[in-house]
Amino acid sequence: MNLAIPLLLAAVLLLAPVFAAIPDEPLWSSWLAAGVMLAGVLAVWSGRRGDRAYLAPISPAEKAFLVLLGLAFLSIPARMLAQHGTGYFGQMLRGWSLLAADFALFALARRAAADKRHVYGLLLAAVIGSAYVSQTGIVEYLPFFLTHQTSHRVFSTSTPDFLAGYLVLLLPVTLALLLRVPSFRSLTPLVRRAGVLILGIVLVFQLVTLLTTGSRFALVSLLAGLLLFGTSLAFALRSGLVLSRTSRVLLGAMLVGIVLVGAIFARPVIDRLHNVNDNSAAFRKWTWEGSVKMAAANPVLGTGIGTWPDLYPRYALTGFTRLAHNSYLQIVDECGVPALLALLAALSLLGVSLRRGVLNTENDSRLLLCGLTGALAAGVVQNLIDSDWYVFFLGATFWTLAGLAAGIASSADAGVKSPRLSQPVVLAVGGVAAALCILMAAQGIAAGYGAEDFGAARVWDPLNGKYASDQGYKEFYVKQGSLPEAETALRTAIALQPNGLNYKRLGTILQQGGREREAQKAYRSGVDVDPNNLDLLLALGEYRHVSELELTPVGTVRALGEVTETKFALADAKMGDLSAKTHPAEATAYYARAAQGLEAYVNEGGSLNVEREAMSGGHPNSNLDTEMRSLYAQVLDSWLALAPRDTRLSERKRQTLRKFDSLLEKSGKSGNI
Repeated sequence: MNLAIPLLLAAVLLLAPVFAAIPDEPLWSSWLAAGVMLAGVLAVWSGRRGDRAYLAPISPAEKAFLVLLGLAFLSIPARMLAQHGTGYFGQMLRGWSLLAADFALFALARRAAADKRHVYGLLLAAVIGSAYVSQTGIVEYLPFFLTHQTSHRVFSTSTPDFLAGYLVLLLPVTLALLLRVPSFRSLTPLVRRAGVLILGIVLVFQLVTLLTTGSRFALVSLLAGLLLFGTSLAFALRSGLVLSRTSRVLLGAMLVGIVLVGAIFARPVIDRLHNVNDNSAAFRKWTWEGSVKMAAANPVLGTGIGTWPDLYPRYALTGFTRLAHNSYLQIVDECGVPALLALLAALSLLGVSLRRGVLNTENDSRLLLCGLTGALAAGVVQNLIDSDWYVFFLGATFWTLAGLAAGIASSADAGVKSPRLSQPVVLAVGGVAAALCILMAAQGIAAGYGAEDFGAARVWDPLNGKYASDQGYKEFYVKQGSLPEAETALRTAIALQPNGLNYKRLGTILQQGGREREAQKAYRSGVDVDPNNLDLLLALGEYRHVSELELTPVGTVRALGEVTETKFALADAKMGDLSAKTHPAEATAYYARAAQGLEAYVNEGGSLNVEREAMSGGHPNSNLDTEMRSLYAQVLDSWLALAPRDTRLSERKRQTLRKFDSLLEKSGKSGNI
């Protein structure tokens, strides 16, 4: 076999969790996906040179996955026909390319598993990647733990929920490797003991970091994975698998260790279980209802793969989110009901293959297969509450592990006859892989330029509306003040990606140029595609509408309940000003709501709030803190004008402004570091 292929797969397993954690960040995911496609090209090349291992017959699960891939591809022209234009074509092409990369990982890993050295190499790469991510999480949590701030949720290289979804995949795999090491008689006792010690430490690190993410459902997923691991292991033992005495002792020790680690580090999860104000479950419920509406409106081929972040807002019943928090629903929304059936068929056929592999007495890798079965089961369950397969490092890890499991189990299917791919089909597959490799590499280069040189990024990735939008707004408008060039770039961005953000930016530029009517038209077009977009509604002066939304799930149920939405306070303040002369009682109510929102903002830490910092790229925004302080002072002055003798209100103003001053001092210092 070509050694370069498993090395490329190992690089993905090792680097993806470290660098590709952000859903819409194309840099590392593009480069790693390009590496996957390069591995596909090498597999075709190896087959033509006589190595038939990577051109093995297509398994039933792979056929189902190919159906999913085909339906996802058909969703692209269906979207363009429905909208009578090419909008979203670039992001649909990227979405399909990433799904194709998942299929390639599945297919290549299944074939790489024919060599046991490659199996262990790939599994160790995955475990090493998880070890790095876990120790980063522990380093993050340790200062909070030592100062008894045990409710802190760990982010590590990702978000808490995505990090938890990743670790539930790797825990059963690490446990299986730990139990397997004592059986390696080809290794010296010292090496075996060292291996057991290292894997044991990694397992503890994984569990500690998983608990400190505070993800509640991840524990359900992990329990499901461990139960299936245990059930598979029990069936394997009944059919002849033998665990050494050392492995049995290790298994018991790990169970005790899990209980002890849980008792010490489960505080973030326990706190969230007792937090009645945590609206995570409610937010998911409302998001799922909106996703069901979206699926009902587009049942056959969906809205187009990769379009969910931009097209879901038309159906949203609550606040902004980039993902559906359920991979199965998101597949239906983007690619239609038949695509979901294809996905479920692929998972079911994979499960049948794994069951046969676990029961196959001639399979000497059944212990690893049990661990992989548990890992995949945990992933399948976790995707019920998060769109993990839509995040590159999670999807890549899951489907690579799925391919390895299918490969290990394939000896159970040795008697099944299936024709090999014909030479034209092989060449076509190689051509598609080569084209996607070039496409993803170009997107990776563009992403490298994307933060600073938007023009170069547009050259490398001309179908990406983000670069045209950023160049038009950030470069031509903000830096250069060139309104004509900014307008041209923004209109290009809208042609590529007609979302609320691009309409808002175009409207701002038109308004700056004194073209108020055209600006209002742009804002209104944005509201048509994103009805609950607060920025657009405020730009249109629809303050009452925004204040009304504050009392609906759009305002009361949000993805991050710990982060106050300041735009509602702005709308309430405006409504208070508009009502002050004619309806003072109504104005007082609006001022009270605005003040309450701004006080919540400063009490939660303003721009230094951990969740808010994560959304803004990890940097405090002292300008926002200053703006909110000024708004609060204005609101309280206006409120006091209606109730001049309210001494408690005056004291409330003084205390809150002192909090704002302290916050500004901290955010200013943090911003200068």
